[in-house]
Amino acid sequence: MSGTAARLLATLCLVALPASAPARAEVSPEAQRAAFLAAYEQAEAGQPAPQGGDDQALVDFPLYPYVVGARLRAEMAGPMPAPALEGRVEAFLQRHGDEPVGRWVRRPWLSYLARRADRESFLRAYAQADDPGQGLRCQALQARIALGRLEGLDEAATTEWLTPRSADDACDPVFEWMRSRDLLGDTLIERRARLALSAGEAGLARWLAKSLPEETARPLREWALLLDNPAGGIDA
Repeated sequence: MSGTAARLLATLCLVALPASAPARAEVSPEAQRAAFLAAYEQAEAGQPAPQGGDDQALVDFPLYPYVVGARLRAEMAGPMPAPALEGRVEAFLQRHGDEPVGRWVRRPWLSYLARRADRESFLRAYAQADDPGQGLRCQALQARIALGRLEGLDEAATTEWLTPRSADDACDPVFEWMRSRDLLGDTLIERRARLALSAGEAGLARWLAKSLPEETARPLREWALLLDNPAGGIDA
């Protein structure tokens, strides 16, 4: 969540707060909003929570979990995460996992676990993810390969291969695994090349065609030429 989005959410939250019943009688909603924005910007910049904890007026603000989430995200992105980070992230997700703030924290959490090659923890967290994207899907396939959990993996890996655009780098080890099992033959390569051409990705199709027999590759190159240079392609 960007700083602009944080300000918008805080403004909406301020409007929604009952004017007659602020979270703490001695602190106005406007002051709570200002405290939230300041704490959120500090958290995004990597500043940890103050010693002794946050002020109760900030904790009472409805968007306070975003401050905690921003601190966790900053720690996960850092070079030397705190030893207790994993327990704090898991506790946060247990409490907020079904909320937007939980989904906002889960994606970098998955990337963090993938970097640490903590495959069991990764797969447990991945099971709760909504729409994780191809990179994390392929990280999950890598984890399953490493753990020997191969049931249904052929089909899942094939689905990631048959993308009409350049695949995420995390998929490369999965595709190598497919090649090692003779799953990535000319038929699948041609299918992906045709998908790429249908999506206007002539460069990808041309690259894929390099590994195909000439009689299969020629019409793919001609189609790619038509996409790149329609007039010249028709003349050719």
